[in-house]
Amino acid sequence: MPIAGISYDRWFAIFVSLGSSPFPIPEGIPAEAVIKTVPDQDFVIERVTQEQAVINFHQARRGVRHEAVASFQPNSGVYRIIFAVPMRVPPELTVEFYDVNLSAEITHCTTYEVRFRVRGPGGYKMEWVPVKGFSLNADL
Repeated sequence: MPIAGISYDRWFAIFVSLGSSPFPIPEGIPAEAVIKTVPDQDFVIERVTQEQAVINFHQARRGVRHEAVASFQPNSGVYRIIFAVPMRVPPELTVEFYDVNLSAEITHCTTYEVRFRVRGPGGYKMEWVPVKGFSLNADL
């Protein structure tokens, strides 16, 4: 009985049976794992877009709904904003800092998220710096 496993870091693991049901749970699968069996036709159509899946995942992870989610990754110095809803086109981001010597450099921008790094006189800032405000313009 084939079984496929999907995991994302240490947040979750899902195992999907590609065989008939019922089936014995193979050895080595953690007790807290989610196991689902589905008919083959359930994989024919996309249930949710990638954009909405990413938004839903990060909102659930932060315990919010219908809100944008912002984070800072200190190991890379990247700020990330996941939008509350997908935009029609990737937006332009304007960031204002309390320190006027700082500027934002976009590293990744899609219809559902934007990532940027902060550049100062000495190069990129790896530590968190306060943001005075930002605006997204999707030219609606």
